[in-house]
Amino acid sequence: MNCHPTLPRGGPARFAVVTSLLAGTVLAACGAGGVGPPVATATPVPTLPPGENPPWVATQVAFATVVERHRLAWQTVVVQTATAEALHPQPTATPHPPEPTPTMVMGMSICPLLGSHLEPRYRSCWQGIINGQLMYIGAGRLGQYDDPTQGMLLIFQDPDFVIRSPTTQIYKTPQKVGEVRIHQVAGTHVILKPLDPQYQTTFVFDLTTRQWVNHYPDL
Repeated sequence: MNCHPTLPRGGPARFAVVTSLLAGTVLAACGAGGVGPPVATATPVPTLPPGENPPWVATQVAFATVVERHRLAWQTVVVQTATAEALHPQPTATPHPPEPTPTMVMGMSICPLLGSHLEPRYRSCWQGIINGQLMYIGAGRLGQYDDPTQGMLLIFQDPDFVIRSPTTQIYKTPQKVGEVRIHQVAGTHVILKPLDPQYQTTFVFDLTTRQWVNHYPDL
């Protein structure tokens, strides 16, 4: 067995020539088949003529122009408004004079509307100042639930003459003569007389002691 290969005729020089031809053929075939990697191509950048700006510069300039135009217009409106107000000031509202305070009528007064005839009835009322204090007085009789023949004197704490108020004080006449009325208030005394003419009795109530008395000033 021959372990050493036999070179072709011509010797080493001929072998080198054959090898070179084979290598060139392979390289030519590879280049023709397009197997190699793609080659990047640079995109040319357009150049502007001297003195000309890019398009976006014109857009920014136009926007700034619009903003400035609006600002000047608004400033003009503000100045015109201030000038108009200075030349034609709004008249100052004149406050209305205060409403007059109602004056309380002293003496005989109107009693509130009566309710059911079953309730106490009083149709004679008076208001005034006794010893420097406002007082509200009423006179009448008890209701049907109690005894309508019983006269009464009422002392209220407010000008509404509300008999159901917890502060209202009721004083029954010493005699049952039916409904009574206020005849007069003299000093601290209240003089009552029966509404029924058949009774000639006169009752006197002392507002200071809150008691019935048997005498009263000469009227």
